[in-house]
Amino acid sequence: MSTPLKVYLRKYFRIFLIVVSVATPVVATEPPLFQELRLLAGEISTLTSAFTQEKKLSLFEHTVRSSGTINYQQPDCIRWELTHPHAVGFALCGQQGVKWNDDVTPPENFQSETDPMRQMVAQQLLIWFRGDYAQIQKQYTIAIRQSHPAILHLTPRRADPSNITSITVIFAEGNRSLAEMTLLDADGDSTRVVYHDTVLNSALQQGIFRQREVE
Repeated sequence: MSTPLKVYLRKYFRIFLIVVSVATPVVATEPPLFQELRLLAGEISTLTSAFTQEKKLSLFEHTVRSSGTINYQQPDCIRWELTHPHAVGFALCGQQGVKWNDDVTPPENFQSETDPMRQMVAQQLLIWFRGDYAQIQKQYTIAIRQSHPAILHLTPRRADPSNITSITVIFAEGNRSLAEMTLLDADGDSTRVVYHDTVLNSALQQGIFRQREVE
């Protein structure tokens, strides 16, 4: 993978790196809204969604735009794919995965423990899809701005290695899926991801988590 693309992906994946290994213990009682969101998440067996991202860099006047798709299937299957401006992505079910970058390399099988970045992205996506707010609260303070649809504002409990200063999460009507995430960092950069055309509990394409698997 080329160096510019590596830098681009590292910046993109930062929006998911919201829980780190060193976490602050939390003893606060879980708000009823978190219980509701977790129960709703438990009703979702599959999810497919398109996304668009706009990243505004403080050092430049232009906005970097990208788009792609996300697929999820209980209990632990994730497919994340960027389709523009680069064709790059990965699929991971349990510990078995396949990654691809059509601009540079052919598909490559991998084990999750050998690819920490993609493993982390998959873990953080699963945290949101499962509604695991107890895990999120270990690293972030969550302020409820609105309940229906839910709007959550996350701020780090301690200095964040990923340089994040806040994340705002907006849910779709019905609180069953994400509609938007906006990330701000200490450098003055902002990243806004909008999810659209989300479909829940529908049959996914057969082999979608393996279809680029190396023969």
